[in-house]
Amino acid sequence: MPAIADVPGSLLRSAIDAGASHVKPNRAELAEATGMADPVAAARSLAGRGATALASLDAEGLVLVDERRAVAAALDRPLEGNTTGAGDAAVAALAACLAEGEADPHAIAHRCALWSAAAVLHPLAGSIGAPDDPVLAALAERIRTRDLEA
Repeated sequence: MPAIADVPGSLLRSAIDAGASHVKPNRAELAEATGMADPVAAARSLAGRGATALASLDAEGLVLVDERRAVAAALDRPLEGNTTGAGDAAVAALAACLAEGEADPHAIAHRCALWSAAAVLHPLAGSIGAPDDPVLAALAERIRTRDLEA
């Protein structure tokens, strides 16, 4: 059964060692956990320990990294709004994808970026609005995913 750990950087390795299948660090937590300045390299380091890393990179979007590949997802341009809860929204999207059995890393990264972006625009921290909200559809069209080279 999958387990997602959204913990401080100092606990990321322990969470993976304890069996977390997925971790959700931000840029600072990646650096703290690995000592690496490059967030993609740091996420790859965590993935090499056996967990998929969903790393939020602020206005640069996010990366989803497992032992085989890395996928980046980002909006065409940064948003202005309240970033409180954006990471939590990405975790919720990841959990929803896992619960649905979604296996396509591009689809997972896209949904995580979408829900995170929607949370930035929503006045209530961490909320993404209703599934039929036209804002979600407009944001979805602005998100691009791409494979990152090894």
